[in-house]
Amino acid sequence: MSAEAMSCLTSISNGTRFANVCPEDVSFGRDWRSSGSTSLGLLLVVTVYIVFHQYKFRNPKGPWVWPILGNMPDFIQNVHRLYDWMAEMQLEHGGTVDLTFFFPFGDLQKVNTARPENVEYITQTHHENFIKSDQNMDLFRELLGHGIFNTNGERWRIQRKIIAPMFTMVVLRESTLPLLRSGLETKLLPIVKEGAETGMVMDLQQILFRFGFDSVCGTVLGLDPKSLAKGFPSVPFAEAWDTVTSTNQERCFTPKFIWQIKRALQVGSEGRFLKALKVVDETITKTIKARRAQLEQGIGLERLDLLTKFMKLSDEEGKSPDDQFLRDTTTNMLLAGRDTVSMQVNWFLWLVTQHPEVEANIVKELNEIKLQRSPERQQDATFSFVELGKMTYLHAALNEAARLYPSLPWDFRFAVEDDVLPDGVKVKKDQGVIWSMYTMGRMPELWGDDCLEFKPERWFDGHGGLKTVSPLKFSAFSSGPRNCFGKDLAYLFMKSVSAALLSQYSIQLAPGHKVQYALSIILLMEKGLPVTFHARLK
Repeated sequence: MSAEAMSCLTSISNGTRFANVCPEDVSFGRDWRSSGSTSLGLLLVVTVYIVFHQYKFRNPKGPWVWPILGNMPDFIQNVHRLYDWMAEMQLEHGGTVDLTFFFPFGDLQKVNTARPENVEYITQTHHENFIKSDQNMDLFRELLGHGIFNTNGERWRIQRKIIAPMFTMVVLRESTLPLLRSGLETKLLPIVKEGAETGMVMDLQQILFRFGFDSVCGTVLGLDPKSLAKGFPSVPFAEAWDTVTSTNQERCFTPKFIWQIKRALQVGSEGRFLKALKVVDETITKTIKARRAQLEQGIGLERLDLLTKFMKLSDEEGKSPDDQFLRDTTTNMLLAGRDTVSMQVNWFLWLVTQHPEVEANIVKELNEIKLQRSPERQQDATFSFVELGKMTYLHAALNEAARLYPSLPWDFRFAVEDDVLPDGVKVKKDQGVIWSMYTMGRMPELWGDDCLEFKPERWFDGHGGLKTVSPLKFSAFSSGPRNCFGKDLAYLFMKSVSAALLSQYSIQLAPGHKVQYALSIILLMEKGLPVTFHARLK
């Protein structure tokens, strides 16, 4: 110990004041003061932060907001039941809640609502102030490009004007339905028949995914990937598409910096994504170039697929859409036409397995329609456009399934400027706003105290017809200028597939299997839907 330190200690022992006798450069005194000041400073900073945090979030509309972690602890605890957790919070807090995720977990706050008046405000009356953000669109940019589901403003309006006429009832009847019926007769029904004859347990979700992919590729590209075939073959294009779309969905629930690091290093899911995206791009580009060459030679002008129809369009200067527009448009159509519609049928058929009285009513309706056929059509396995239009109970049951289990459980936008929703909730500039169709289908004030029950009868008007329900109440197909222009196509697919299956087979869920949705922006079943098919007596 130094002489100065010894002198200091001696002075203290003799009663001398510490401040008067200890020099400023005594080492242990300097260390004590420094560490003490640091501790007090840190304590002050933490105290100020906690006080500020408690003041800022003193009246949270939603779960408790933890310092630093925000709502992440509750999110992690309920991630396996995310949509039900959201519904419980929204119902508890009047329909709108705030969720807070501090860096690096995402935006500071997101408004989550299920109030119809808020949905109308966001999607209709003030839709110009609620758009898709660049950050969100960047998640899907490599797959969807600047296609209609991944763009805003004038570019979106131009594409909507071009694409929407392709989905009229006339086009669906003359172009889409013949392709769909052919696929049912040559692909789906033979696969199911084999399963029924052998008693095999089959994953209905996988069957519908494969059939949906083949169908939408035929409708959009005029291409048959043949993914639904005996033995469920490996199809590079189909597998690449699944990899790309699943990675895009994974990004939505992953902090941006994590997936960007994986992307830069080309490892894990992001490494697989890049390889799969190359397969998708090469397949679509090759199809576009081959089709354009055929049309220039006058070959295939009568084709019914959307790609051919787009190529035959021309603007005021006589120019047809370029390859980039065709590539982006077709990928957007493939995404919308495969995953969402296939999953809606999947949830519907599962609900039918749980409600034999609904199944009996559907089968009765289908049998009555078949009795009206001419003798030569009695054995037809599929249904005509006119017959599909007569299926009011099936339509009601599909609506009921979409109410409880919408294939897109929520949608979201970002505020361009500060705003206030009709229920008084403030939205800041660049803040995310989510509205939950999953919750809306479970609101007693919209659907009554029996809102959790599967009751197709609620869709009838009392005179044998179907009710007209506002899209602000039944939002499975969205509302406002960006509503789903493929709604009629979706019903055509859902009714055609469901009627073809249920008219010939009873479907039973595999014993012991528990259905649970996966964490995904599309409502998938986490472990598929294992079922057995049983032929009906004729």
